[in-house]
Amino acid sequence: MPRIVLFEGLPGSGKSTYSQEIYLALRRSGENVRWFAEDQRPHPLVDDTRMAQIGDPRRLAEYAVAQWRQLVAEVQTSDSMAILDAALFGMTLGTLLQADTTLEVMTETVLEIEAEIAHLEPVAVYLRPADVDAAFDDTLERRGDSWTTYFAQEISQSPFALTCGRTGLDLVRAYVQELDRVSSVAFASLSCAKHCVDPVHRGSENAKGRIQKILGSGASEERGPSPSTIERLAGTYRCLEEDVTISIRADGPDLVVDQERGARLVHVDEDRFMVQGMPVDVRFEKGADCYLLFEARTADPAQFPRRWVRI
Repeated sequence: MPRIVLFEGLPGSGKSTYSQEIYLALRRSGENVRWFAEDQRPHPLVDDTRMAQIGDPRRLAEYAVAQWRQLVAEVQTSDSMAILDAALFGMTLGTLLQADTTLEVMTETVLEIEAEIAHLEPVAVYLRPADVDAAFDDTLERRGDSWTTYFAQEISQSPFALTCGRTGLDLVRAYVQELDRVSSVAFASLSCAKHCVDPVHRGSENAKGRIQKILGSGASEERGPSPSTIERLAGTYRCLEEDVTISIRADGPDLVVDQERGARLVHVDEDRFMVQGMPVDVRFEKGADCYLLFEARTADPAQFPRRWVRI
């Protein structure tokens, strides 16, 4: 069994969803496993303030390797398996790409990181659709204009943006195309166990089944709550912190929040769920009233008002 599993791919490829599903399946089977989500904070690979102070690409690459060394120490100390979402290509290569680092330096950095984690028998799962441009357009449609605007603002002042001379959607598209190019080169350079999976059939068992087979995590391990439990938890909830309500309905073994861009709540155990693809725990508390608690370990936990009561 590997000690580190890397889920990599472009924005919208399903990295967070698939990595979370595999994490939960392994956890249900009794494995000592941790999931490091891309949006998780704190994160052993992310120190936004420190990285912003490093202007030289080579120094930034050295810092990235040092952060991976810190992660390796954490995994070894915990004696667990680590499932990483977008850590090598999305975070490390993405940061170096925004710094307008050369392909040679980026490839060297990936190989240095691989050497650091080699003794943990890493497995890399690269979620790459056959048609990258079509997949990008699909991501735009699903995530909406607000995602594009946010993404463009995040990288608008980067050396990459200044070099390519683009803004808005054109900048985001150029960045994603270049990230795909450098990620493909980096993936080819890896000598660890690696698998390229086309995730285009979202929701089908094709990609998920192949990933489970790769990691030895079978579908039979996925035990959901009883239908009566799901129905009991469904209903309308009012936030105790803001003047807003949400409606939660049953959908198979999961719950779905019915609102604009609503979230799917995937079952963990008993009355505990997680927001699909995000490091957000959701706990239902029984009592005089049924309370719903969101516990977000994200960069912006305020996105998830914490305490709700059923009305």
